[in-house]
Amino acid sequence: MKMAISAKGQVTIPKPIRRRLGLHAGTQLRFREVGGRLIGEKVNAVDPVAALLGLVRSHLSSDRLLAGVRGEGRRR
Repeated sequence: MKMAISAKGQVTIPKPIRRRLGLHAGTQLRFREVGGRLIGEKVNAVDPVAALLGLVRSHLSSDRLLAGVRGEGRRR
């Protein structure tokens, strides 16, 4: 498939390709040039660490949680 670049530098990605790659409105892409070729890659817009923050709720303070993880304060 051949596509033309618009005056604004935009290119339309054909629908069959968008569907196959799961590209939707708002999907972020990163472009790079490798050996004279243009490579476009989907950017993982969700930071996996940020997605987990606040997921686990506890009545313990962070100090007590960390002490438990470290094994501090356990009776032997």
